[in-house]
Amino acid sequence: MGTIGIGYGNTIDAATLSGSGWHASYPVTKLQNRDLADYAQTTGTTATIIIDHGAAKTMRVFGLVGHTATAGTETVTVTAGTTSEGTDVHNGSSLSCWPFAPLDDDRDGGHFGIWVVLPADISARYAKIVVSGSATMRFGRLFVGRLFLPTHNPAYGRIADDWQETASTADRMRGGAAQFWRRGRPLRSAPFEYSALPPSEASLWSEIVRRHDVTGELAWVRHTHDRAVQQQRGFLGTMRKLSGLENPFFGHQSAAIAIDEVGGAP
Repeated sequence: MGTIGIGYGNTIDAATLSGSGWHASYPVTKLQNRDLADYAQTTGTTATIIIDHGAAKTMRVFGLVGHTATAGTETVTVTAGTTSEGTDVHNGSSLSCWPFAPLDDDRDGGHFGIWVVLPADISARYAKIVVSGSATMRFGRLFVGRLFLPTHNPAYGRIADDWQETASTADRMRGGAAQFWRRGRPLRSAPFEYSALPPSEASLWSEIVRRHDVTGELAWVRHTHDRAVQQQRGFLGTMRKLSGLENPFFGHQSAAIAIDEVGGAP
């Protein structure tokens, strides 16, 4: 089985969110708004997100993006059960929010998300996420979804950890002097190709494209079990354009895909 996949089917907007430790003016339900600048904020150093799907849902990819949990000591715990705050389906341990060490300790929560990818699919009505730190924290968006994980990773040489066209500019004046305008954060892009999808995987990918179009959220899962790689290179985004299926050889199909990061975190 491969280690590079795509999180899809974010369940959060249709779920009921509750939990303790949230500011009345910036409640946990702000996590259901796709505008990363419209954030939820904790009242203290620990907050709980209780997710009620109403019925059992399949989950594997959990992500918090656009956050200020940036001291480096924060932890995140994911559990799931058949009852609210139950752990009978998944009893996860406390994990560091910062498995990756950015250059010069520049822990920018608007760039580096907090990701937990479970070893396998789980199915539960309830999930709970507990985030603990040393100060109050803000979070822009929550992703909880399934994982498209083909048997084979994207084709070697057909995957890039790339960047979108920057909004920043460097203008050279007639006299030779330069003026610089930095506008926002650099946003990532992931162009890649799955070159050997068997019929069942190709069928699922076609359905993901149909359901998500270029507006639905996808999580770029750069590595399913190396959390440092996932934090540095994974992101929440959307498809740049619809991805069709080609037929390179009998019994398999291929798909060229490009996912662009969603920005807007303060």
